[in-house]
Amino acid sequence: MNVQGCDGSVLLASTPGSKAEEDAGPNLSLQGFSIIDQPKAALEKRCLEGVFSCADILALAARDAISFIGGPKWKVHLGRKDGSVALASEAITNLPADTLNYQGLINNFAKKGRSESDMVVLSGAHTIGLTHCFKVTPRLYNFPGSSTGSDPYLNSTFVVAEKKLCPKTQSAAGNFIHMDGTKGGQTFDTNYYSNVIAHKAIFKSDDALISTSSGRTKVLSLASSQSRFFSSFAAAMEKMGRVGVLTGTQVKS
Repeated sequence: MNVQGCDGSVLLASTPGSKAEEDAGPNLSLQGFSIIDQPKAALEKRCLEGVFSCADILALAARDAISFIGGPKWKVHLGRKDGSVALASEAITNLPADTLNYQGLINNFAKKGRSESDMVVLSGAHTIGLTHCFKVTPRLYNFPGSSTGSDPYLNSTFVVAEKKLCPKTQSAAGNFIHMDGTKGGQTFDTNYYSNVIAHKAIFKSDDALISTSSGRTKVLSLASSQSRFFSSFAAAMEKMGRVGVLTGTQVKS
């Protein structure tokens, strides 16, 4: 989701006087921006420029990419207008940090009108995707108060595997690793939740999902049923796709 809603603003590039949200810290692992240009160009050969928005193409691409790797499909309503503002500062203050605790995650999603259940379900998107080594190395090396050097909360075999992928070198800090490290992040499934339960998740915000009885109950329910996860994820994505949408002659206030 883009910072101000589903308006495609994450595709806007930085300018000399303004750093855009795609260059903000939380978005540095995003890739494939140029891929959106390809269907946009193809559509505009057949239709007038401006008929199809980048925001709609992003929404469709997200649905189709997840479906292509075994995930669910959902209805994507079209007609979004593209945004014209993209500020890195807004990405930093609005996107959920990977260090948030459970209540912090709830509060962050609530700002966009999403529920606690939506938050837990949409966190399941971490079953695919990439992050940088520097996001996990603080938990692998020199963890405060740890006798082993690693975060004692993490599964020990997981730590060994991640250290091989992310050695303690400056050159490795920018290496990409899969957020679903136990299966390679190539299939959309419930494995993320199994990782959370087994203490094999990358982020502290992943760990936070089972830090309360409410969150743990939701995680266990989703982990035990792929059909439940898929139907819940599809419903949550439909709702997310309506956040901050502008259509027709509407403009940002």
